[in-house]
This record gives sequence, structure tokens and C-alpha cells, in this order.
Amino acid sequence: MKRWISSQNRKVHQRRINYYMRKMNKNVERDSLWRGRFIIRQDSAQWVQYEDHSGWELYVILKLIDKKTGRTRYYPLQSVNSLSFLNGYKIWEMMNTFIVEDCNVWEVEGHEALYNDKTDWTKVKI
Repeated sequence: MKRWISSQNRKVHQRRINYYMRKMNKNVERDSLWRGRFIIRQDSAQWVQYEDHSGWELYVILKLIDKKTGRTRYYPLQSVNSLSFLNGYKIWEMMNTFIVEDCNVWEVEGHEALYNDKTDWTKVKI
């Protein structure tokens, strides 16, 4: 289990977010069904100090992209609350929600079509 992010340094928070985004992108890339079809990127970030000046938190907007359809969805994330105790679960949850609910790939494309599509999406540029 990762420790609470208590650093006053923005780079510490940013590196943690980058680590989990990179890990998620690699998992989707290696997945035999998705082969890199879905990707997560950081769209924007804001470094905010608490009102009582006791610490800082990085608020980011993550952009999830379906390379096949071009569908995009934005999700907010807080570095301290979302990543400290959950070990990147929030990012996994965002990706799962994006694939299953937002893109609705299982109903739109169907199981058979998904399994028969052998496109290597890692070579497709965004």
C-alpha cells in the first residue's frame, strides 16, 4: 500500500499521477482484447493550497480517448484523496466506466465483433 501524499512539492504529486496513468495505458496496450484502443492522458492540472495553509493538492482533469470511435470523456481527479490509499484504483475505475458505460462497446459493437477485431491500436496516433 502506498503512503499518503503529504509532500509540498508539486512534482511528487504529478509523478504519482503519471505513474498510474502510464501503468493503466500499458495494461490496456497489453490486453489481448483492447490492444491499446483506449488511452488516458492528462488534460490540465491545478496546484492548490489548502485554506489553512497546511498542505497542497494537485487537481487534474484526465482525458480518456477511444481511438476507434474518437469518443472522448473528461474526468476530474485529486492527487491526495484519489491516489494515496487506493493505489490507482480511481484511474482503473475511470477507464472501466469509460469503456463499459460511456463507450458502451459491448452493446454497440457486440461480443463477437470485439473478439474478431485484431487491429493493433498502439500504432494509431491520436
